[in-house]
Amino acid sequence: DEPRDEDGEDIEDQIEGPSQPHERGAEEYASDNLDDSEEPNPPKKKRKLTKAAEEKLKAKERAKMEKKKGRKSMPDDDDADDDDEDDPYKAKSKGVMAQAFESSVPIGTFQNCATCGKKFTVTKYTVSNDSGLLCHACAKASGADPFKRQAAPRKRKPTAKRVVQNFEEVEAVRPLTGMCINIISKYIDHVDELGDIGAVNMDRICKIVSKTRNLTEENVRLFYGVSNHSLVIYDSTNLQPDTFETMAYLNPNLEQLALHMCGRMESRVLEHWAQQSQLQHIKRIELLGPFLVREEAWKLFLREKGPQLTGFLITNAPRFTRECLDILVENASQLQDLRLAEVNQIEDSWLEPIAQLASLNNLDLASDLSGRKSLSSAAVIDLLKAIGGNLALLNLNGHEDLEDDALTEGIAGN
Repeated sequence: DEPRDEDGEDIEDQIEGPSQPHERGAEEYASDNLDDSEEPNPPKKKRKLTKAAEEKLKAKERAKMEKKKGRKSMPDDDDADDDDEDDPYKAKSKGVMAQAFESSVPIGTFQNCATCGKKFTVTKYTVSNDSGLLCHACAKASGADPFKRQAAPRKRKPTAKRVVQNFEEVEAVRPLTGMCINIISKYIDHVDELGDIGAVNMDRICKIVSKTRNLTEENVRLFYGVSNHSLVIYDSTNLQPDTFETMAYLNPNLEQLALHMCGRMESRVLEHWAQQSQLQHIKRIELLGPFLVREEAWKLFLREKGPQLTGFLITNAPRFTRECLDILVENASQLQDLRLAEVNQIEDSWLEPIAQLASLNNLDLASDLSGRKSLSSAAVIDLLKAIGGNLALLNLNGHEDLEDDALTEGIAGN
């Protein structure tokens, strides 16, 4: 292709002007044109070249000179480099196999297509395969379109940054009942009487006061009442033996009594409760930590109150012996709940009298894991064969000598 200026005309035509003289002379002396006017054709006016055309012309002449001298263009010649890149016949090939044929097949030469055999001009868009160079039609038919632009990478839509929301916990409005209970619990020592606030609210106040260890001999009487059928003291640490005795007087209709942390309870308290005038309606008693109660006091209490008991639950009673258990089983035949937890004297022989309690539903024989005696699997299996069918709760925690047989034959089998 010949270089052209901006108007699309060939630059060489602009330089050379009209046709050569010998061509013009042939037309002048032709026999067919003798009658025509002998005036010569008017010369064409030369157009003034634009700066861009002049620069291209100079670059072309400079490239021809360098080619003749066998030299390449200077590396600092920016104009020539730009022209070579713009010229598709001089730019470096960008085909699929361009690197393989770059040195052997120059741009601008004529080659035969390796597929159809058609002659074509090698450009920077020429595609090749293993057989050789391909023309444009065969390259496009093979699925490799050299003129197809690569799709721009798909831009991901900017997502909103994750905002970490910090929620401030705002205390909900408490009901009036809860606010009153908290105020009463805070100033329990200044309260003379709680009045008719119900058993549920009474129990809530007792829990709050016991949690802060503020339950004393004076304010514990706020929870007493003739109408009480159930009384739970969650912290009896500050209560003296006289307070426990007074408790039976001021709550004569109690059916269920639970005293937690009653470490100051002495034998005389149970002896006082064993009287016929005290705790006449008691059915269930729960004591946690009666360390000071001796064996004789246990026996007396169980003889007098055993027949009416349906629940006997003690924890950490080191002086409760096998003889006490025999008296309990002999007198409390209607016992449904039995807890002898963390009683250090318990052993396999204790399970024989317990097996006689046919109405037993809940049994707790947990150990404190202090290295004391442990129940054996054989004794537990015999116990469960006798009363296991009625048990809903069984606690044998801490007995490390129990084996798989206690589970498979004792519990699963019964």
